[in-house]
Amino acid sequence: MTYTDPGTQYAQKVVNGEIIACKKVIQACQRHLDDLEKENFDYVYLPERAEIAVKFMEILPDISTGEPVPLAEFQKFIVYSLFGWYHKDNNSLRRFNKALISMARKNGKSALISGIAIYEFLAGKYPRHNRQIYCTAQSREQASIVFNMVVQRLDGLLAKSEAIRNDVRKVRNEITQNSTYSVLKPLSKDTGNINGFAPTLSILDEYGASKTNEMMEVLESGAILQPN
Repeated sequence: MTYTDPGTQYAQKVVNGEIIACKKVIQACQRHLDDLEKENFDYVYLPERAEIAVKFMEILPDISTGEPVPLAEFQKFIVYSLFGWYHKDNNSLRRFNKALISMARKNGKSALISGIAIYEFLAGKYPRHNRQIYCTAQSREQASIVFNMVVQRLDGLLAKSEAIRNDVRKVRNEITQNSTYSVLKPLSKDTGNINGFAPTLSILDEYGASKTNEMMEVLESGAILQPN
């Protein structure tokens, strides 16, 4: 089968040298291409699902201009990797449950992960109800950076959609979706006891600055009953 989706196209450009990339990016792209060729593989690639996520993220407004911004090729590759690969025997379950996204400053990391957070909050299907999305970091100030971007981009979306506007409510540092009882909010070690949470999606911003892996361990243990 021939794949022409943006995720696969980016991988091909990186591997053939058309796009200059570092060793780890080349390896990730080569893995993607190699896996597409495997027979009797445990996973299946469904790029049409990732396309839905990309199209959604590309209608979200930029916080500086208020206008929608298309994703860059490398951002699309990340989204297609996360939202395009599924277990072959149960294609409601994603192949990848953890991603390390590392890039230079001012290259769109916060815009990308805020888009992923909003997509999972409004359009996530697993679970259909009570989704818990957390923007986390070691400090409250750092955790608020991505969350504040989520708020600003979501406000722009609410201004254009009455249906979403009627379904979403923000009170202080918490956003809720009434129809699914889902929640999106920032968390940090300063928050206090976070052991009672059951995250559907956790974002650990600036994880490289973490002195311990305590936050990741708490979030992972809270998500242990989440099949996706």
